[in-house]
Amino acid sequence: MHVHHFSGTYIDLLEQLGCDRRILFDARRVVSPAADAGVAERLAVMDDSNVARQMLSMSAATPYLENERDAVRAAQFINDEHAELRRKYPARFGFFAALPMPHVDAALTELRRAVDELHADGVTFTTSVNARSLADPAFEPVFVELNRRAAVVFIHPPGFACESPLIAESRLTWPLGAPVEDAVCAMQLMQAGFPRRYPQLKIILPHLGGMLPFLRYRLDRGGIRSVAGEELPSVQMRKFWYDTANGEPRSLAHAVDAFGIDRIMFGSDYPYWTDDSYAQAVHYLEMAGLPEHDVIAIQSGNARKLFAA
Repeated sequence: MHVHHFSGTYIDLLEQLGCDRRILFDARRVVSPAADAGVAERLAVMDDSNVARQMLSMSAATPYLENERDAVRAAQFINDEHAELRRKYPARFGFFAALPMPHVDAALTELRRAVDELHADGVTFTTSVNARSLADPAFEPVFVELNRRAAVVFIHPPGFACESPLIAESRLTWPLGAPVEDAVCAMQLMQAGFPRRYPQLKIILPHLGGMLPFLRYRLDRGGIRSVAGEELPSVQMRKFWYDTANGEPRSLAHAVDAFGIDRIMFGSDYPYWTDDSYAQAVHYLEMAGLPEHDVIAIQSGNARKLFAA
């Protein structure tokens, strides 16, 4: 559920269009020279770990550009790239479409094209859009339409360390900053009442929700006390879905307790996690002391139910 793919051509385009250089630096580490380069290696890795299908997304390399025409051009490029891989390998790949945010009308147009014509399996956003919360009222029309479609939405951090110089200067943007971004986004969605307002929306949060499963008591004490009528975070967080790109068996067991076994799905963060890290992402599911049927649910059963609903 949490796996990335994009070509060097796409990253070159983002650079040409003036994308934030923080995004480009991380993306350059894992790009394929062309859209179909590296596919044989990817399929071999999938086969070795018994992964039948990946849902491709573009990680933090989002087409969130201030110029609307540029944002549309970049979004269409990556969506076409993913759709072509799905066309060539329909049994092995699906994909989450990117939208040309923060341009709402253009995002709605590309949403219709990506889902209705390219047959995207859902859409993806980063936890913030150019330093704006996904719960920003300006973005409401996009989420209204996604809710109408009962869409699957995969969320991923942009890797901006929550705009914290302390985190970035400590070179902790991804190991610490990313799970903080996950948790902040989740709380912003809860404060805005997303589970109540968009009950058909299926939101997947990465990395087991970041800090969420470990802070339930603190969040219930103060997370949304100022928002009248909203359920406690410990209740609302059980209405999202989560991927397992974390690697720590005890964290997985705790997340199962926090969210429910039916809300957790396998994610590897490939190709950012490779070799030993990828092996840990695959095998730690069986190291958390869960019953076999729960492991199978995380590996495949919950995802099949999500997309069948």
